[in-house]
Amino acid sequence: MVVNQEGAEKTEGTLARPSGGVSFDTPKTQAPISAQIQNGVDPAIRGDPDQAIFLPGPSVGARAAAGVAVLTGRTFLLKTITLGAAILFARRLEPADFGALAVATSMVGLASFVTDIGLGASLIQRLPAPSKQELRALMTLQLAVAACCVLALYGVAPRLGAAGPLLALAAPSLVLSTVRAPALVVLERSMAFGSVAVIDIAEQVVYYSWSVAGVLLGHGVFAIASAMVVKALVGTVVAFTLSPDGRLLPGTSVKPIIGHVSYGLRFQAITAAVMSRAQGTNLTIAAVAGSSTLGYWSFVLRVFTLPVGLLDSVYRVSYPLMASVRREAEDAAVMVKTICRWVGFGSAVIAGGIAGTGTTLVPFVFGHKWDPALPAVLMFALAWMLLAPVSSAVVGALMVRGAMAVVSRAVLINAATAVTLIAVTGRSLGIGGVGLAILVGVACEAIVLDRGCRREFGFSCLAMLVPSLRMFVAIAIAGLAIAHLLPFGGILATLTTGAGVIATSAIAVRVCCAEEARIIMRGLVRRVRARGPLGWHGA
Repeated sequence: MVVNQEGAEKTEGTLARPSGGVSFDTPKTQAPISAQIQNGVDPAIRGDPDQAIFLPGPSVGARAAAGVAVLTGRTFLLKTITLGAAILFARRLEPADFGALAVATSMVGLASFVTDIGLGASLIQRLPAPSKQELRALMTLQLAVAACCVLALYGVAPRLGAAGPLLALAAPSLVLSTVRAPALVVLERSMAFGSVAVIDIAEQVVYYSWSVAGVLLGHGVFAIASAMVVKALVGTVVAFTLSPDGRLLPGTSVKPIIGHVSYGLRFQAITAAVMSRAQGTNLTIAAVAGSSTLGYWSFVLRVFTLPVGLLDSVYRVSYPLMASVRREAEDAAVMVKTICRWVGFGSAVIAGGIAGTGTTLVPFVFGHKWDPALPAVLMFALAWMLLAPVSSAVVGALMVRGAMAVVSRAVLINAATAVTLIAVTGRSLGIGGVGLAILVGVACEAIVLDRGCRREFGFSCLAMLVPSLRMFVAIAIAGLAIAHLLPFGGILATLTTGAGVIATSAIAVRVCCAEEARIIMRGLVRRVRARGPLGWHGA
């Protein structure tokens, strides 16, 4: 469904209450979202703090920032839990066990992708709120697809050797996860990302508690496979608790949702393109440059685990945010510019910091055996600096407008360019050639997305990144120069370089984006004071 921003009618919105319930009577007097974002003020701060829980309302922009903060905190917490469990599993299980589990989890993940169909995304972005009949039809159709996928998995399980029993044990998690689809649609339309984070954290805590206990009791990899079912069950129960309006029974017909299948499939095509890009890149590196180079590339990605997790949080917020902006008949260009500018400055500090400290931090923390990956770390930092602001600002806005073809084209051009360059330069240049190929591919994707931005919103995102790129270059060069001039190494060199990068970052923020930094910090501090440090449930 494609609705022009200029011609969209203002419709009733979704109201997220602390209990997770939803009603459809939005307050009529609201300041324009564009004005709030430009002024950088959360109206909930000026008046009653409880007003911050209403959507769509005068706090949409602030709730988006709060959602990013909540989901980022969730990412850090879950990464910490995952790391601890991974250490235990590595000590208790054999490589063959991990291989069998990887086969089972990959097949369940693929089936989950097929089951989703993208229908939830279609209901999130459309102007009128979904009816109960549509939500029930959504559950019915996805349950039918999930049941077919489970039967298919049971059919292939006997042919998978050691992975077969694990697959059979984990397969029911598909059905249990599908039941919560209406609840997640209600929460994400309401931009209740605090509730979404609670669901994610509850799932992961239960998953790792169950699997760690089972491994310690001697059940091995079967404990991990069974934990997938327990995780899905607990996640669904928590989702129903936080979103009573999503607590529905399946419908008797799928007709109310059939009209959304086309949009959903186009939405899912983007996810498929991203998955294909990642797998195609890895396979090409292994085939052309060898497993050692692939190992270096995996290391580079691990260095950027936390920045990528932060960007995922922005992506998670971007699509529902732009859908809310469109439902309010606001100027989406203002929001896109704001996201691009703020994420650009944040990316400059993060990516510039990694690039500037990499030459001292990587050898000190990980050892000199990873030194060959340093050029790729620098190039991936620049690639991340280019793509993170553009994609986080533009992708959600284009998808809400129905321009999924532009996003898919950008991803596929990135993949084709990177894979081709890796095939040509990977053998001779090694990991350096891989880093260069990724950088060129990302630049091509950013250019395609920028063209879509200019066509839809009338401005260039890449042009807006010039101040951010200057910050990135200044921070990176400062760190590299300090590291090069130091006559010593080890922890002292790492700390000195880090201090220089922090000082340069502070100066760059002061010069380039002092106002944005003040707005963000003032809003977060006042919101915590108003709601309490744990009062992000409705974010």
